[in-house]
Amino acid sequence: MNPAAGTAQRLEIVIETPEAGSTFSGPITVRGSVAGVIDPASTEIWIALPGAPSVRATVDSSARSDGEIGWLAEIDVSQVASGPYPIAVHALDLRGRTARPLHLGVVRLPRGDLDFPVRDSELEGSYLVVAGWCVFPGEHTSAVEVLIDGTVVAHARSHQPRPDIARGVDGAGAPFAGYAAVLHVDELPQSDQFEVSARAVGVEGHVWESHA
Repeated sequence: MNPAAGTAQRLEIVIETPEAGSTFSGPITVRGSVAGVIDPASTEIWIALPGAPSVRATVDSSARSDGEIGWLAEIDVSQVASGPYPIAVHALDLRGRTARPLHLGVVRLPRGDLDFPVRDSELEGSYLVVAGWCVFPGEHTSAVEVLIDGTVVAHARSHQPRPDIARGVDGAGAPFAGYAAVLHVDELPQSDQFEVSARAVGVEGHVWESHA
């Protein structure tokens, strides 16, 4: 008789991406492997990060090697405040075996503001100026849309110089974080009140939005 046959090997988890200490924003893919698996179909893996909903990982039912399977999950950190966070991975199987490794990462979210128009301000004259700034950590801004009541009505001129932002905000695009658009009154709703917002998209697909 093989003595190991009646002994359950413990579960061992490896977090492959993101790398420990890396910086991320928006949705991130967490990927890794777990060893010591007896039945992949009965093994659950959950990903947790403080401030974000826990996510169940998708398990690759085909073993990479004897007793080892891969897993991955996407977790959205767009509503989490910037700062260092532990990424916790929890594996559990029907035998009650568990493993909970931690992985430290740093969340850095886009920063920005809609400077004009000011909230609750009244339109004066025939034009509405929409202007502000946005900085994505680790990437440049690809485009900035202007929305009225949630509908895109114009694309702002982006990459405008903002030396004031460059002095106080880190980010590759900070020196040219500005955007601006000018809308004629004919392009605006005829109602007494409407909401103005700006939505910026980074070159890697991350999104930032602000409302007046």
